[in-house]
Amino acid sequence: TTLRTSGKVELCASIEDIQTKASMGTFGEIYWKSGDKIAVSCNDGTFVEFTMKTGGLTINGVDGGIKKAVFAGEIPQGKTLGKVAVWPVECVKSLEGDILTLDFPNTLSARDLSDTEQQEKFASPMVALINGSTWDINFRHVAARMNVQISNIDKSIGKIELSSDERMICGEMALDLSQTEIAVTEGSENKIEVDFGEYADIDKIFGLCIYLPVGDYSLEMNTFDADGNLSEAKTIEEDYKRASDIFSDIHYLLLDRGY
Repeated sequence: TTLRTSGKVELCASIEDIQTKASMGTFGEIYWKSGDKIAVSCNDGTFVEFTMKTGGLTINGVDGGIKKAVFAGEIPQGKTLGKVAVWPVECVKSLEGDILTLDFPNTLSARDLSDTEQQEKFASPMVALINGSTWDINFRHVAARMNVQISNIDKSIGKIELSSDERMICGEMALDLSQTEIAVTEGSENKIEVDFGEYADIDKIFGLCIYLPVGDYSLEMNTFDADGNLSEAKTIEEDYKRASDIFSDIHYLLLDRGY
């Protein structure tokens, strides 16, 4: 298919395979779904949204999920198709030359992370380079994924805080699109908070996925009660690989201490 670079444009987007035996359901799905949108850059660094076409060309994976799909959008008059596409659209911050900046949230809530309508905002960010000669683009994961399974949550738990003295782990993340290996390695802030609120429940097991810069560094995981008092601290030392290469898988037990 001939690639149009202005006006109404279509891109055929695939997603790289992830080398893991982990179930890829909530957070980090490796398949497209109906209604998905991607952010596509224009030649001036601005972005427009493209939407997955229903009834268009799709290629399914072995379990029926959509591995490749057509996305359609319109490049504004006076502009042409740019060099990169990003998913999810919520994480796009800016594009200046070859430097793409993504926004990784520093505050999350258990409510949002349990809400299917909100989950995509915190999903594994992916980037695809656009070659001006073909409509085929391939999305690649650019961050590391840390899986934390939290069980036996005390009802008085207010929040969990992840921080690092060695690396900025959230906020604005810059990627150099001219590099062979495109990955986020440094952010602008060093602390992520997960607010539990009414989701703190001794009978629940909560799966938490955090997306972090790629690299070898340690994290401090601190647990606070509803009044902001520190109740438990834990150090996690990991070599955080790009999400498609390996997932950190940490099982963290919060015991009922009867506060």
